[in-house]
Amino acid sequence: MKFISLVLILMTMWACQQKPTKVLDESAQVFEKKAVLIDTRNPFQYESFHIEGSQNLWSEDFLVLTNPKKKTRMLDPDLAQTVERLASKGLHPDKTIILLNDKADAVENKKWKWLLSYLEIKSIELKNINDLKKSMKGQNNRFAKAEVQKPWKLLTSEDFQKDLVLKKAPKCFLKWEPQNCL
Repeated sequence: MKFISLVLILMTMWACQQKPTKVLDESAQVFEKKAVLIDTRNPFQYESFHIEGSQNLWSEDFLVLTNPKKKTRMLDPDLAQTVERLASKGLHPDKTIILLNDKADAVENKKWKWLLSYLEIKSIELKNINDLKKSMKGQNNRFAKAEVQKPWKLLTSEDFQKDLVLKKAPKCFLKWEPQNCL
């Protein structure tokens, strides 16, 4: 009797097991998990509309005032601090960075691509935010917010970093002079 009860319990348990279910993600997560969406439009435009999960980077926020009377500014010379700020937004050399703006080739996108490549981020894509919205029409426009990353140590020499901040950034990050930056 105990044997029959045990067999019935085992058969019931075996019959009640479900096969693994395949789950399809319908969230329009068209980007790999290692991708970070960066909206490079000005903060007002970003607050008016942005894709959920994207981070806002505006070049003006990374400049420091060098002469209050002349209102001259420059890229923050402390690149370690810049890297730390970028890492807090989820950027890292291991990630694919997708720069969004009203036009894929917007100046702000180009400035950020230029700077990020010098900060050793190699996988950078420029995208038009409106084209991205159209391609996602009828789908969920939300993406996972990028996780805070550990700041990375730049492999370039301090002399190179100074040269970058003092000579190249004024032409390519403060202003965009394509002849000097491409």
